[in-house]
Parts: sequence; structure tokens; C-alpha cells
Amino acid sequence: MSEAIYIDGGENEIRVARLVNQKLDDLFVERPDVNHCTGNIYKGKVMSIVPGIQAAFVDIGIGKNGFLYVDEVIPSEGRQDISDEELNDVLEHSRTKRKNHSSNQNIKTLLKEGDEIVVQVTKDPIGTKGPRLTSYISIAGRYMVYMPNIRHRGVSRKITDRNEKKRLREIVKNLKSKNDCGLIARTVGEGKSNKDFERDLKYLERVWMLIHKEIEKSPSPYLLHSESNLLVRVLRDTLNEDVKQIFVESREHYRMVKEFLSNYGKELKTKLVYHKKGVSLFEEAKIEKEIDKLYRRKVWLKSGGYIVIEQTEALLSIDVNTGRYKGASDKLEETVLETNLESAEEIPRQLRLRNLGGIIIIDFIDMEKRKNRLLVYDRLDRCLKRDKAKTKIYQISKLGLIEMSRQRASKSLTSVAFQGCPYCAGEGTVKSGQSLGLDVIRGIRKAFSNRKILKVQLALNPESKRFIMKNFEREISQICHRFKKEVDIRGNKDLRLDEVTYQYHEKGKK
Repeated sequence: MSEAIYIDGGENEIRVARLVNQKLDDLFVERPDVNHCTGNIYKGKVMSIVPGIQAAFVDIGIGKNGFLYVDEVIPSEGRQDISDEELNDVLEHSRTKRKNHSSNQNIKTLLKEGDEIVVQVTKDPIGTKGPRLTSYISIAGRYMVYMPNIRHRGVSRKITDRNEKKRLREIVKNLKSKNDCGLIARTVGEGKSNKDFERDLKYLERVWMLIHKEIEKSPSPYLLHSESNLLVRVLRDTLNEDVKQIFVESREHYRMVKEFLSNYGKELKTKLVYHKKGVSLFEEAKIEKEIDKLYRRKVWLKSGGYIVIEQTEALLSIDVNTGRYKGASDKLEETVLETNLESAEEIPRQLRLRNLGGIIIIDFIDMEKRKNRLLVYDRLDRCLKRDKAKTKIYQISKLGLIEMSRQRASKSLTSVAFQGCPYCAGEGTVKSGQSLGLDVIRGIRKAFSNRKILKVQLALNPESKRFIMKNFEREISQICHRFKKEVDIRGNKDLRLDEVTYQYHEKGKK
């Protein structure tokens, strides 16, 4: 497997793309106008306790109070001894109830209004919701994660090789730290030496020492530690032996990447390539075209089938269709299976690239045979394992539906790039000309039923005015004749297609 990383952007946007076998597999976008605070550590102040939902709201100084659930609060007795399973839950910020922890406690016994508490953001503020917080602090290094409030040491569950898992566990267990801390080996630590981990630990201890000093002297709310910028985060989390080249377009980004790579071995710098050509890096690599496709509802598959992705208020729905792929007329089940299997590979990729999360319902094409339904489920499950975000998947139903969830830590790609439509207010539709015309008729009748009103002046978008005059002029004239009153219809290009404004002229008033 061959991988390459492409870095593009300037002051107003940074984009990082990861290609696997020349196919876009990951996309990361960061803009200064989008508040990204996941991973940041704050000294906050408890503003309110809500026993009904077992949570506290904490002011961290970003405008919206953060949400701190009881399972994310470290008990008053301090550092915790937890299992490997629970350690991974802490790392992934899972709300799975932890043994010997706050699932057996009340939020009011742990916190009170006015308390100062050190918290970390696990999920950016989205819409009207504030950030999600945890008091289980974790600081990511290159090869492991440092946890000052936990004693246990372990290995990421995503490392599946038993021998490597055992080797890494021994390395992490025997690392000597100044603080009785928790450590977890990351997947990028596979194959790394004891010295690599020792170097990483020294760096992480320096970071925590600086944070600890700020905790003691700083007021609340206060930003204690800011997560690394996008370039460093992506390189730290994705750079491995499969990455053959790193292409950079900006001189400033080139220097930043070079400095980062120099800290982890001279051989890594040989992978760095500065893009000097006049044509855009993303254009030349045909990444721009792939990004444009990510904003579309419909995703075409190589077989001729397609999937439709729809975001609703409560969940994300994905519909699978055979489209242009017909297959043999006497092999309908095989045609359906092939389309579903191809979709099961493409859907996880689309979820990653679009940064979609929450509750997801996938409507695969109905399959008669149970073994085929299992094949599709297994393919989807296997492809989801490559996702760094935590996912949970349930068995496919007889109707071909799969329920799943995906961890959502920040805004989706679409919500970063687009804003709500001023015409339809985000609905995706506007009133038809016929419906608008009927509304106008009802509006005129209602106004004329008031004896004081002698004249109604309407303003519409010029295009809507033309439609109404063509299709409703006769009916409007009949109403005017019946009530012996006047209607004046004017065009206003500043109005939406389905917008109407009324002005009423009353008897004795101008």
C-alpha cells in the first residue's frame, strides 16, 4: 500500500489530503473563522449543576459553557486505577460507564457551583450546543498518549498483533516517569524502539509540567494548553512507513513540516517535497475534483450504482441504489449483492471525508439470502475499522437496514464550507409559483374583508410577479371588482422568490 500526503493552503485555510494508492482517503480542513478547540485544556469554573441529567456546565472562556457529564468527572479521591478497556474508553472519550467510577456517584457530590476544574474539550461546539468536556486529561505525543490522572498503562486496542501488543506493553510498563501517570501506546508506535518511547515521554512530561504551572497561578476561565495546529496533528497521527512522500505548496508550511520531521529522524525529511510549479498542488493531483464531489448528495459507484447521502436534524440517512448497473436479468440477487458490497466499501470512506457522525441509517438494497446480508455487514464492519473515529454498528435487518453511529468531534465538511440558504432557510425547497399565487389571493381577500382598507399594495420578486400576473390576473381582477377596491402589484428584486410584502391603504389615511 502506497500513501502520500498533500498540504495546501494559506492564511485563510489549510487543507491536508491523504491519498492511498492514488485515491483520496482522508481530508482535513481548518479555517480561522471556525472555532476548533478539541484537545484544548482549560481551567474552567462550574457555572451550574443539573442533577436531572447528571451534568455540570463549565465556563471555559469561549462564549458557550461546556457540558461535563458525571462519567467524565474524576472522583475526589484522585488518580484512578482502570482496566485496558476503560483506558481505551478514556482515550476515545467514550461515555461507557467505567468501573469503580462516577456511574455510582451523583454529580452534586463531585462538583458544586463556583468550583474550579481542569477540563479538556472532546467535541467542538456545534450549532447552539457548547463543547463537550472531560476531566480525564490526555496529551497526545507521536507514539503514545500521556494521562496525568490515571495510573494504568496499556496499548491501543487498534493494535491487533499479539506479539507486538505484548512487546509494546512491556516497553510502556517499564518507562520511568517523574509523575505516576498513565500511558497508552498509539498505533503509530508499532515497530518503534524503547528509545523512541523514552524521547516521546520526555516531551510529554515537559508539556504537562508547563500546564501544571499554569494551573497553579492562572485564574479561571483560562486556556492552559492549545492542541497542535492541523499540520502537526495530521502528521503526528497519520505519518507511518506507508507514507512515501509529503507534498507541500507553501514555503511557510514547508518549514513547519521540515521542523516537525527533523524531531523524529533524518530519514523522514527525504519524504518531503516542495511543490514549485505554477499549477495548484491539489489541481495537479486531481484532488480538487474529488473534493467538489464531496458536496454532492449523490455518489456514483464504479459499477453504475449510486448512494444518496441526506443529513436530517436527528440522523444521517444513506440510500443505496443499483442505478445504471443492471447485471444479468436472471441474476438479480447477484446484482444487488455486488452493488451493496461496493457501497459497503464506499460509505465508510465518504463518512471520513465528509466528517459525518451521529446516528446513521443505511438502506441497502433488499437481499433475500441471509448469507448475502452477512457478507455486506462484514464488508462494512471491516472497512469501518480503518476509521480513527469510534464507530458502532448493528446487524443488517431483513429490510436491508443497518443502524450505526460514528463519533462526531467537529463540524462536518459541508457545515464548514456552506451556510444556510437565505431563500429556503435551510429547508432545501421554496414555495412553488402556484402556491405563492394562491397565498396572494387569500391575502387580498383577507385584507378586503376589512372595510377600512381601500387598497392593497403587494411587492414580489420580479420573476414571481410575472408568474402571478400570467396565471392569477383574472382572479385578482374579479376580487377587486367584487369588493370595489384596488390592488397594486410591484416587483422588488431584493425579495426572495417565495416572499410577499403587503402595504394597506385605509380610508382617510395616505
